[in-house]
Amino acid sequence: MDLFAPDSPWSDASERVHVFLLYGEWVGCNYATNDELVQIIEDLNRRGIALAIEGSLLERSDDCGTGIESWGGIPEGLRIAQRIIDAGGKIHFWAMDAPFKYANLLDEPGACQWSAETVAQAIANFVDALRSIFPEIVVGDTEPLRTDRDNVEVYGRWMQIYREVAGENLPFIHLDVDYGQSDWAEEAKAVEELARQEGIDFGIFYGGDRGDPSDKAWLTSAGERVKTYEDVSGGEPDHIMFQSWQDHPDYVLHESEPYTFANFIDLYFDNRAALGVPTRGPGANLAYDKSVSASGSLMEFPPANAVDGIYSSWWGAGDFAPQWFEIDLHAPVSVAQIRLAISQDPDGDTFHRIWGREVGEDYLLLHEFRGFTSGDDVLEFIPLVPWENIQFIKIETLESPSWVSWREIEILSPEE
Repeated sequence: MDLFAPDSPWSDASERVHVFLLYGEWVGCNYATNDELVQIIEDLNRRGIALAIEGSLLERSDDCGTGIESWGGIPEGLRIAQRIIDAGGKIHFWAMDAPFKYANLLDEPGACQWSAETVAQAIANFVDALRSIFPEIVVGDTEPLRTDRDNVEVYGRWMQIYREVAGENLPFIHLDVDYGQSDWAEEAKAVEELARQEGIDFGIFYGGDRGDPSDKAWLTSAGERVKTYEDVSGGEPDHIMFQSWQDHPDYVLHESEPYTFANFIDLYFDNRAALGVPTRGPGANLAYDKSVSASGSLMEFPPANAVDGIYSSWWGAGDFAPQWFEIDLHAPVSVAQIRLAISQDPDGDTFHRIWGREVGEDYLLLHEFRGFTSGDDVLEFIPLVPWENIQFIKIETLESPSWVSWREIEILSPEE
C-alpha cells in the first residue's frame, strides 16, 4: 500500500505504468478493505493510471471445473465491479485468467474440455455483462506459452474462433511464458507475429523463477529474458507485464534502490542494457557467458547453463564426486568474490575446492568450502584482498551426497 501515497518513491516508474492490475480474488473475496480500494483508486486517478482486474470469468458446470482455475462467472465479476464502484472507481481493463487453457486445453480429472466455441460464447456473455456497467471496458486474454505444443496453431485457431463467435477480436493476448523451455523466445515471437497479423495487441510477462534465492537473482533472470526476447529474437511486444507469482521480488520500492520492482521498470525504459547480469564495471560477473569445460555432463544440462545468469538452469555432471568445472575468463582479471549456487539433492556434507591460475601457470588453491549444504544454498567467499591476474577458475568437488551440479557460478570483479 506504500505505493499509493502522493510522495511514494516510484514517481519515474509510475509515469511509465499505464495500467495497474488488481487480482479479482483480492477484491471480490473482500481481502481488500474498502479503505484500501479507495486509496488505490484515488492515487491511480491522480497519476493517470488505468485500473485493471485479473480474474476468472467462466461459470463451472455441475459436472466439471471444480478445483480448477478460471472458474468464477458473471456473479463474481459483477461483485468485483460493484466493489470498485463503491470505492469511487472504474474498471478500464479486464485480463482473463487463461480461460481457453482451463476450459478447452486442460486434460486432467475434473476438466470440462469445452469446445472452443463454447468457451468463446461464455466469454462473450461475460463481456456483455461487464459492458452493461462499464461500456468502454476492454476485456482481453492471458494464456500460457507451452513449447510442448504448436502455440501458433493452437492460439491462431482460438483467436479466429473467438472472432467468429463474439463478432469482434480479442483486444489483446498476453503470454505467461514457460521459461524452462529452450525455444520459448522463438515460440513467443511466432505468436506475437500471428497476433499482429490478426490485429490483436500482444503482450508478454517478464519474470524470474520460483526457485530463485533472492530478489537480485529473480530480477536478474527477468532482465536476461528481456534481452533475449527483444534484443536477440527481435520481439516487439505491445504490452509488457511486470508481475510476479513467486516469492520474489520482496521489494517494490524504492525505485532508486537496485533490485526492486520499481527500479526494474526504470531500467527497462531508461537503460535496458543494465538489466540482467552485470558484465562490465564494478561488481561485474566475469564468468557470465564465458568458455567452460567440465569433467562430465548430462546432455540436457550442459556446462554453459552454470554461467548463463539463470538460476533455473544448471550444469549436471551426471555422476558423483569427484568432479570438476573450469571457467576461462578470457583475460587476466581481479577477482573479489566467488558465489556458487548449489543444485543438490539430497542435503548433506560437501567438500569443494576453488583453484585459480594465470595463463601458463599452475593452479593455486584459493579457498575451500566444507560443511553441510542444502539444495538451494549459495556458497560465497570474499578474500581480504582481491586475487589478481586470474584467468582460469576451477571448482573441484571432492565430496557430495548427490550427483555434482551447479545452478550458477558467479566470479565477481571488485566493487571499486
